[in-house]
Amino acid sequence: GKYNPPPVQAPNFAGLKVLDMCGLKVTGIQPHPIAIKNTIKTPAGNDYQIKLKKDEEVVLEVFARRLGLPPDTVIKVYSKSGKMLAFNDDTDRVKAGTILHNTADSLLYFTAPADGVYRINISDTAKACGEDYKYFLRIDHKRPRFAVYSTPSFLRLEGNGANKIQLHVERFDKSNGPIKLKVLSPAKSRIVGTDTIPANCSEAYITITGEHHKNRPI
Repeated sequence: GKYNPPPVQAPNFAGLKVLDMCGLKVTGIQPHPIAIKNTIKTPAGNDYQIKLKKDEEVVLEVFARRLGLPPDTVIKVYSKSGKMLAFNDDTDRVKAGTILHNTADSLLYFTAPADGVYRINISDTAKACGEDYKYFLRIDHKRPRFAVYSTPSFLRLEGNGANKIQLHVERFDKSNGPIKLKVLSPAKSRIVGTDTIPANCSEAYITITGEHHKNRPI
């Protein structure tokens, strides 16, 4: 029979409501913060209206490619008069030193130049569309956060030795603060020297040492 893939999980942000608008006609001003699930059914894509105060900043983030969904989206923001004010195609995602273009989605930080209603357009860069072209749009305030990866992804620690490891930081929503590190496992392992990734840094090296085990390395 036909294979039915498991349902795609919506992006999970504390307190952020997910509104399923697939099959619904989008009208009126959209309240935010919110995450919207929708389908690109025409080459023109989908429009949303949001009301902003002067200097109010919103995060406009699409979740599609990283969830295994087909849209290669582009975000455009227009003024009430129809002038395009902002645009984003792909935002690089850095993971362990490699740019993951196949999981790059659109991301835009937009600051309103004046009080008013602004139109957000989500479409596919190749004007592709159809029932499979689903996506999530996050309209939100900034939620600074980060993820830390290592190369290599695992480390064979030699007891009583200095073991160097490279860390890569993926920062989200303009996160730029220092990151404090701690070794949780194995027991009695510790960081030698600095245990902090400095503010605004995306890469760092740390050295880990551990207690010697008579039968095996740590």
